[in-house]
Amino acid sequence: MWLVCAVISVLFSVFHLILTAEHAKWTWFCGVGAMVFIILSLLIEEYRIILWIQAEDWVSLTETVPYQHMTMTAYAILVVVANIILMTVNRAEEKRKSS
Repeated sequence: MWLVCAVISVLFSVFHLILTAEHAKWTWFCGVGAMVFIILSLLIEEYRIILWIQAEDWVSLTETVPYQHMTMTAYAILVVVANIILMTVNRAEEKRKSS
């Protein structure tokens, strides 16, 4: 399930890039959507780890968590930075148009 949320957040980020390039009005919607699905994917992953801890499944934790932590951290940082840059560019263009 976390993988589905991760893919959806990447799709929102791509749509955000496309809408920013086309100077569309609702680009913020895609940026917010990407951020929401990042949060959902991280929460789902955290919930799965909590279930493994409650079941005392230490083998699953030691085999997957160290590798998934680096992947999820890199994914979250990349998508957040990309969307922040796009939101900043979009806001600068809106200010230029209004003045």
